[in-house]
Amino acid sequence: MTQIFVFTAGNPDARDHLVASIENSIDQDTVFGSFSSADREVLERIRDDGNGFYAWGALPGTGNERNWEYMNPGDYVLCVYDNAYHHAACVLAKYNNRRFAERVWGTNDEGKTWQYAYFLSKPVDVHGRVPQVADYLNRAYLGFARIAPDKVDTILDEFGSVDAFIHQVLGGPTSGVGASHDLDEVSEQDIGELENAEGLDRADVDREMETIRAKLAQGPKLTEGLDRQITQTLARPRSAACGMGLQPRRRAGQRERLQRQGSQVREHGGTG
Repeated sequence: MTQIFVFTAGNPDARDHLVASIENSIDQDTVFGSFSSADREVLERIRDDGNGFYAWGALPGTGNERNWEYMNPGDYVLCVYDNAYHHAACVLAKYNNRRFAERVWGTNDEGKTWQYAYFLSKPVDVHGRVPQVADYLNRAYLGFARIAPDKVDTILDEFGSVDAFIHQVLGGPTSGVGASHDLDEVSEQDIGELENAEGLDRADVDREMETIRAKLAQGPKLTEGLDRQITQTLARPRSAACGMGLQPRRRAGQRERLQRQGSQVREHGGTG
C-alpha cells in the first residue's frame, strides 16, 4: 500500500540539514565510508536511482521510530516548513545508521543524531500552503508524521496516484516524483526519424527492449550489512516504487473542484 510521510524543517538546524542532504546531494565518499563494504553495490544502485545521494532522518523516539518502521521503499515524503510544502521525493531505502547520520547531520545538544535515516530520490520542488491542502493531508505538523491511510485512499480514489495529486494540487512535475534519470522528452521528430531509419532490424530492437525491461524489473541484490548498528530496508526498482502506471479513478464531478483547489494552492504557495 502506498504511504505518504511528512517531515518538518522549522528550526535553523533543520534548515542546515536541508541544504546538506535535500537541496544538495551528499558526498558519495561520506556515504560509502559510513557503511560496510558489503553494502557498496546496493548503495551504488540507490545513488543511480536517486540521481545522487539524498536523505533525511529522524531522532530516536517512540513516535519517530514507529513511523520509520512503517516506511517502505516506494512511499512518498513531503517536506514542510513555514506552514507550506516545499519538497517531495520517493523513498528508495531506509537504514538505522548512527555513523552515517553523525557524518551528515552531526548531533543535537543531547548527543542524539537523526539515525533513523532514509534515502530519497532527488527531491522536486512543490508549492502549497498546509491549510489549503488540509482536506487531503494534515492541518498541522509537529514533526515526522505519517498521513492516515484513509486520507491516502481518498487521494488515490480522486487522483489515481500520489504523483497525479502532487502535480495537480502541489504543483509538482508532470513526470512525477522520483524519476530515476533526467531524460529529454521524446519529440515527434525523434519518432519519425526512428520509423524511417534504414537498416533497422525490428527483431533486434524487440530483443533489446525485452532485455532492458527484464533488467528494470529486477530488484537489487540484497546484502547483509556487517555493522550491527546498521539495519536496512533496500530500494526497489523505480517502476515498482512510485506507482507511475496507476490509472486515474476520479469520481464524476471532481474535475472542476480539483481545478479550483489547484488554483488556490498555486495562488497561496511559496515560503510564507
